[in-house]
Amino acid sequence: MSNIVIVGSGPAGVSAALYAVRAGVDTTVLTKGPGALDRAEKIENYYGLAQPVSGAELERRSIENAKRLGVRFVTAEAVGLTYTDKLTVETIGKDYPADAVILAVYALDQEGKEADEKAISAALKEVMERHPEWKAGAAQKAPDKAGADEQDKKPEAKGALAGKVIF
Repeated sequence: MSNIVIVGSGPAGVSAALYAVRAGVDTTVLTKGPGALDRAEKIENYYGLAQPVSGAELERRSIENAKRLGVRFVTAEAVGLTYTDKLTVETIGKDYPADAVILAVYALDQEGKEADEKAISAALKEVMERHPEWKAGAAQKAPDKAGADEQDKKPEAKGALAGKVIF
């Protein structure tokens, strides 16, 4: 079975987790705990809610529903992402190997202010340029006739999500 690790438990992360688990993908969400949604005093325009709720209540309900459907939530801060034979999200305490990774995080700049879209896009572009093997659907490097170095070989894909990083 394919597996996916989603970094971030806000609305984007939980929504991605719901779609993944409903598609039969083993789904783990890494969370640092309550995020920006938790601080919202009142949410009045969220699809499917007839009455206003606090951000904390909306977050709680969303996570509870995802858990009910089989999503695993782990409290851990992602500190790295590597690719050897498989994508691996690194945390302080444990590594989480995955066929695919979704980064669904709320971004702050170095001063603790909300990062703008251009800054986030530039940072992601820089990372993807340094790691073209992480791109969804990236072409596999063909070995030469004498063979390729072990580090240049990409493992055989297992499922539609194999080796994907999604932003």
